[in-house]
Amino acid sequence: MTKSNTTTTNKGTSNKAEKIKQAPVHINKVTLMGSLEEAPKINRTESGSRAFIRLATVEFFVDDKGDLQPISNWHSLVTFNETLVKKVEGLKPGATLYIEGRNRSGKYERDGNTQYTYEVQAQTITVL
Repeated sequence: MTKSNTTTTNKGTSNKAEKIKQAPVHINKVTLMGSLEEAPKINRTESGSRAFIRLATVEFFVDDKGDLQPISNWHSLVTFNETLVKKVEGLKPGATLYIEGRNRSGKYERDGNTQYTYEVQAQTITVL
Protein backbone atom coordinates (compact mmCIF):
# COMPACT_ATOMS: atom_id res chain seq x y z
CA MET A 1 0.00 0.00 0.00
CA THR A 2 1.42 3.37 -0.95
CA LYS A 3 0.74 6.66 0.71
CA SER A 4 -0.74 9.55 -1.20
CA ASN A 5 1.34 12.73 -1.23
CA THR A 6 -1.88 14.73 -0.79
CA THR A 7 -3.17 15.05 2.74
CA THR A 8 -6.74 15.96 3.50
CA THR A 9 -8.37 17.55 6.50
CA ASN A 10 -11.54 16.30 8.14
CA LYS A 11 -13.46 18.65 5.80
CA GLY A 12 -12.04 16.84 2.77
CA THR A 13 -10.02 19.81 1.46
CA SER A 14 -6.56 19.40 -0.04
CA ASN A 15 -3.36 20.60 1.53
CA LYS A 16 -1.90 24.04 0.73
CA ALA A 17 0.11 22.84 -2.27
CA GLU A 18 -2.98 21.31 -3.85
CA LYS A 19 -5.01 24.47 -3.23
CA ILE A 20 -2.33 26.57 -4.92
CA LYS A 21 -2.38 24.23 -7.92
CA GLN A 22 -6.14 24.78 -8.19
CA ALA A 23 -5.94 28.59 -7.99
CA PRO A 24 -6.58 30.54 -11.21
CA VAL A 25 -3.48 31.73 -13.06
CA HIS A 26 -2.99 35.49 -13.21
CA ILE A 27 -0.04 37.59 -14.34
CA ASN A 28 1.15 40.71 -12.54
CA LYS A 29 4.11 41.95 -14.59
CA VAL A 30 5.33 45.50 -15.18
CA THR A 31 8.09 46.57 -17.56
CA LEU A 32 9.23 50.21 -17.56
CA MET A 33 12.05 52.15 -19.16
CA GLY A 34 12.37 55.77 -18.19
CA SER A 35 14.32 58.51 -16.44
CA LEU A 36 14.83 59.10 -12.75
CA GLU A 37 12.84 62.10 -11.55
CA GLU A 38 15.06 62.48 -8.47
CA ALA A 39 17.82 60.60 -6.71
CA PRO A 40 16.49 57.37 -5.14
CA LYS A 41 15.65 57.60 -1.44
CA ILE A 42 17.37 54.86 0.52
CA ASN A 43 16.14 53.69 3.92
CA ARG A 44 18.19 51.28 6.01
CA THR A 45 16.93 49.56 9.13
CA GLU A 46 18.03 46.59 11.20
CA SER A 47 15.66 44.39 9.21
CA GLY A 48 16.99 45.46 5.79
CA SER A 49 17.17 48.18 3.16
CA ARG A 50 14.75 49.62 0.66
CA ALA A 51 14.95 52.12 -2.14
CA PHE A 52 12.14 54.41 -3.24
CA ILE A 53 12.40 55.43 -6.89
CA ARG A 54 10.40 57.94 -8.96
CA LEU A 55 10.56 57.16 -12.66
CA ALA A 56 9.22 59.22 -15.56
CA THR A 57 8.11 57.67 -18.83
CA VAL A 58 7.08 59.68 -21.88
CA GLU A 59 4.76 58.68 -24.69
CA PHE A 60 4.14 60.76 -27.81
CA PHE A 61 1.18 61.39 -30.05
CA VAL A 62 0.59 63.56 -33.11
CA ASP A 63 -2.01 66.28 -32.52
CA ASP A 64 -4.53 67.65 -35.05
CA LYS A 65 -1.94 70.14 -36.33
CA GLY A 66 0.59 67.36 -37.02
CA ASP A 67 2.84 68.33 -34.10
CA LEU A 68 4.43 65.73 -31.86
CA GLN A 69 3.09 66.07 -28.29
CA PRO A 70 4.50 64.35 -25.18
CA ILE A 71 2.48 62.69 -22.44
CA SER A 72 4.48 62.19 -19.22
CA ASN A 73 3.66 59.49 -16.70
CA TRP A 74 5.19 59.22 -13.24
CA HIS A 75 5.74 55.90 -11.52
CA SER A 76 6.51 55.15 -7.88
CA LEU A 77 8.75 52.14 -7.38
CA VAL A 78 10.19 50.33 -4.39
CA THR A 79 12.69 47.53 -3.96
CA PHE A 80 13.71 45.62 -0.85
CA ASN A 81 16.42 43.67 -2.67
CA GLU A 82 19.77 44.69 -1.17
CA THR A 83 21.61 44.19 -4.47
CA LEU A 84 19.18 46.50 -6.28
CA VAL A 85 19.32 49.07 -3.47
CA LYS A 86 23.11 49.22 -3.87
CA LYS A 87 22.74 49.42 -7.66
CA VAL A 88 20.54 52.56 -7.55
CA GLU A 89 22.25 54.25 -4.63
CA GLY A 90 24.04 57.36 -5.83
CA LEU A 91 22.23 57.58 -9.19
CA LYS A 92 21.46 61.11 -10.33
CA PRO A 93 18.19 62.49 -11.72
CA GLY A 94 17.92 61.85 -15.44
CA ALA A 95 19.58 58.41 -15.32
CA THR A 96 17.82 55.94 -17.62
CA LEU A 97 16.59 52.71 -16.03
CA TYR A 98 14.99 49.54 -17.35
CA ILE A 99 12.85 47.95 -14.64
CA GLU A 100 10.82 44.78 -14.35
CA GLY A 101 8.55 44.12 -11.41
CA ARG A 102 4.96 43.82 -10.26
CA ASN A 103 2.19 46.18 -9.21
CA ARG A 104 1.43 46.51 -5.52
CA SER A 105 -1.40 48.41 -3.90
CA GLY A 106 -2.15 49.17 -0.30
CA LYS A 107 -4.02 51.48 2.01
CA TYR A 108 -3.48 53.17 5.34
CA GLU A 109 -5.19 55.72 7.57
CA ARG A 110 -3.93 59.29 7.90
CA ASP A 111 -5.80 61.88 9.95
CA GLY A 112 -8.93 59.75 9.80
CA ASN A 113 -8.84 59.43 6.00
CA THR A 114 -8.07 56.29 4.06
CA GLN A 115 -5.07 56.76 1.76
CA TYR A 116 -4.39 54.39 -1.14
CA THR A 117 -0.96 53.60 -2.51
CA TYR A 118 0.03 52.16 -5.87
CA GLU A 119 3.63 51.28 -6.66
CA VAL A 120 5.77 48.93 -8.67
CA GLN A 121 7.84 46.49 -6.65
CA ALA A 122 11.03 46.31 -8.70
CA GLN A 123 12.50 42.84 -9.13
CA THR A 124 15.18 43.68 -11.72
CA ILE A 125 16.83 47.02 -12.47
CA THR A 126 19.24 47.73 -15.30
CA VAL A 127 21.01 51.08 -15.50
CA LEU A 128 21.30 52.03 -19.18
